Amino acid sequence: MSRCAILLVLVNLVLVSPGQTGRPSRCSVCDRVKMVTCVTCNGRGKVKIDCSRCSGLGKTDCLRCGMPKLTGDPEADAVVKAARKRIREALRTTIGKKKLRRKTPVDGKTICPSSVCYGGAILWESGHRASCKLCAASGLTKCAACRAGKITCRACAGDRRLEIPCWTCGGGKTLPCPGCVIKEPANRCQLCKGKAYLKCWLCGRGGHNEVGCGSCSATGRAVCQSCSGLARQACQKCAGCGRVRYKTVGGGGRSSSAGTKSCNECSGRGFDKCTQCVKGTTSCDTCEGRKRVRKDCTYAGKTACGCTILGPWAPLEVFGDILLAAGRKNRARKFMIAAAQAAAKPLSVSEVPPLLAKRREKERRRAIPRLRLKLKKTAR
Repeated sequence: MSRCAILLVLVNLVLVSPGQTGRPSRCSVCDRVKMVTCVTCNGRGKVKIDCSRCSGLGKTDCLRCGMPKLTGDPEADAVVKAARKRIREALRTTIGKKKLRRKTPVDGKTICPSSVCYGGAILWESGHRASCKLCAASGLTKCAACRAGKITCRACAGDRRLEIPCWTCGGGKTLPCPGCVIKEPANRCQLCKGKAYLKCWLCGRGGHNEVGCGSCSATGRAVCQSCSGLARQACQKCAGCGRVRYKTVGGGGRSSSAGTKSCNECSGRGFDKCTQCVKGTTSCDTCEGRKRVRKDCTYAGKTACGCTILGPWAPLEVFGDILLAAGRKNRARKFMIAAAQAAAKPLSVSEVPPLLAKRREKERRRAIPRLRLKLKKTAR
C-alpha cells in the first residue's frame, strides 16, 4: 500500500468520531425523508375555522324581510346594502291623495308581493279602498325564506365553521422537517418566505374549486321572486281584492247601473296559483340547480399562510410541536421561545381587514398561556 493511501485512511479515522460510520446520521424527526406530516390538519390538508359571516352562529339576517344589518364582512355587506336599498325604494312609493304607503317589513314578515297593495289596501280609481286578500289586508306576508328573520348562513351552510385549505401546509399535507431542513427560528416566516401566502394544493393550484352553493344552501332550489315563496300570486283581473267593478248601460230610456261583483277569474279569492314556481321555489340562479358552484381561490391558486391568518407565532409553534413530539426538547424550546416572543407583541391592526384583525387578536390571546405550558414541557 502506498504512503498516500495509508495517510488517507488515517485522516478518515481521525475525522469520523466513535460510533459513526461516515454516513450522515438519521434525523429522529423525519428519518431522512426531509418531510413530516402536518400537525395542524393531521395530514388532511383542510382545517375548520369559525365562520366570520355568521360569527359562528350558523344563522344570518334574512335579506327578504325586516331590515338586514351590516356584518362587517365586505362581501356580505354588499348584498345587505342592495337588499336595504330595495326595501327603502318600496317603502318610498306612495299612491292616492292620502299617500298610502307600504308597511315596513319586520323579522319574519315581508312586503306583500302584490304590486298594487299599499299597507293591505288596494285603491280604485274612484277613490274607494278594497282589502287585499293576498296578505289578508295586513300589508305583510309570512317570509318563506326564513324563520323569525333568520336564514341559514350562506358561507358555512349552517355548519358554523368553514373548511379552508390548511394555513400551515396549504393543503399539501406535509411540511419541511424542522429537525434537518429548517435550521433555526427566523424573523421571517419559513413557510411562506415572507410572502404571506402558500400555494394551494386543494385546487391543483389552478385557482378554482367546487364548493356547495351558498345562495340555496346546497339544495338547488331558491325562493320564487314573483310570489315571495307563497306559491300564489294576486289575480290579474281583480288585483287581489276578489271583486271587480261593473257598469251597465240601459237601452230604451232605462237608467244605467254600476257596482261591484265577485271576480270570476279567481272565484272571489283574490289570488291564483303562481305559474312561475313549484310550491314557492324555483331553480337556483347561482348554481342552476346543480347545488355546487365553482369558486375562485382567495389568491387565485394561493391560500393565506398561518402567519397571516393567526399571527407570526403560528408557524414557529407548529415546528416546536413537531420537535417536541419527536423528543428533541432542546431544539423545540428554541422555536417555542421564538413563538412566545412573537405572540407577546400586539399585532398591527392597520395591515389587515378589521374582521381578520379581530380574529388574530383573539387567537394571540389564546396562544400566550398555551405557549407557556409548552415551554414548561420542554424544560423538563
